[in-house]
Amino acid sequence: MDEKKILIVEDDLITAMELVHFLKKAEYEPILTNSSEEAIKNVVETHPDLIIMNVRLHGKDEGIDTVKKIKKLVKVPVIYLTAHTDKKILNAVALTNPSACILKPFDWDELIFHIENALYKYHEMMEKKDHDSKITIFKFYAMVGTFLASSSDIQEKKFPSDFSSIFEVNMKEQFITNFEDLKSRDESKLFHSYMTSISKMFSNLGFLNNRMCNETIGYMVINTCPWKYGGCSDSIFCSLCHLLTEKTMAWTYNNGKVIMESSMINGENYCGFKFELDE
Repeated sequence: MDEKKILIVEDDLITAMELVHFLKKAEYEPILTNSSEEAIKNVVETHPDLIIMNVRLHGKDEGIDTVKKIKKLVKVPVIYLTAHTDKKILNAVALTNPSACILKPFDWDELIFHIENALYKYHEMMEKKDHDSKITIFKFYAMVGTFLASSSDIQEKKFPSDFSSIFEVNMKEQFITNFEDLKSRDESKLFHSYMTSISKMFSNLGFLNNRMCNETIGYMVINTCPWKYGGCSDSIFCSLCHLLTEKTMAWTYNNGKVIMESSMINGENYCGFKFELDE
């Protein structure tokens, strides 16, 4: 089994070296740094499985601010180490939702317990998210199959509206959960969070795509469509994709419109959607 990578952010040399020695002995792969800037750089480059963070770096509460910045980039369990029991500091620590906060001097067995517990809970959480994602995909294609089986003419006007209602009942909650999770990392990037969410949803459903956006305009290009390559070439499927994008934009409270600029059904190599927020 691969060794779990643990990023240590500690500016006390003796404590840092003890942590490195002990974690190696416990068959973890320690990565040592002593500053906020280096910690963020290491998170991006090495993708640690867990972070051990000293609350006070260089005499300041930099550890807490560093964790806030890291959690905007990635989801990773964090264990704080601190020699301070000041209520204000501990409250600030709690707001970052750590896996544990351990007081110095600490017991090594206690540290290992918290590490193993944090890794287990994180793994359990990710497995649940993966399971929920698979259930969402199953529901979506079950909806499509049900409508195709029950409708004698999929071109009838009632089909898109009925499908829209069922799509909202089955997919809205999961989509909003994913969107809110992204938005919480940076409230100023609402539209970016939406574009990432819609791109991820289409990817999960088998529509390979690329996206790009600024603050008010976004583009999503679908390069592979499972409906087209599954033998479904009716324009009704393109209208459903357009409907899905419009519905999800409305769910996120963005005031805007979605324009379908190109379609594989019309002989083009990709489907292209333009997303515009109202001024």
